[in-house]
Amino acid sequence: MPELRFLASLGTLPALARQLSSLGGCRRPIRLEGHRTDHTLDTTTGEIGPALRRLDSTDLPAGHLLVRCNNRRATRCPSCAETYRRDTYHLITAGLRGGKGTPETVASHP
Repeated sequence: MPELRFLASLGTLPALARQLSSLGGCRRPIRLEGHRTDHTLDTTTGEIGPALRRLDSTDLPAGHLLVRCNNRRATRCPSCAETYRRDTYHLITAGLRGGKGTPETVASHP
């Protein structure tokens, strides 16, 4: 509770709430630290241009970027496992019926 009070005093609680809501209920989020800078690239010369944007984990509300664990095991993370289960269902049905880039003629010769 003292940590929440501290974050609230900094005014970063709304930003932290947005970051947590993007996890979709992930039980074991991965904490990433570091920085990333995106630059423009001149495709004719190969020259790297000025920075477009920069992300530094120290500028984030919790001091790191939280991303979903994407674990397929429901015993580890039920919400990520459910996402994987749904994706697998759609891939298998597309392979049997066609769709999502698979021709519909596969339904006649599975």
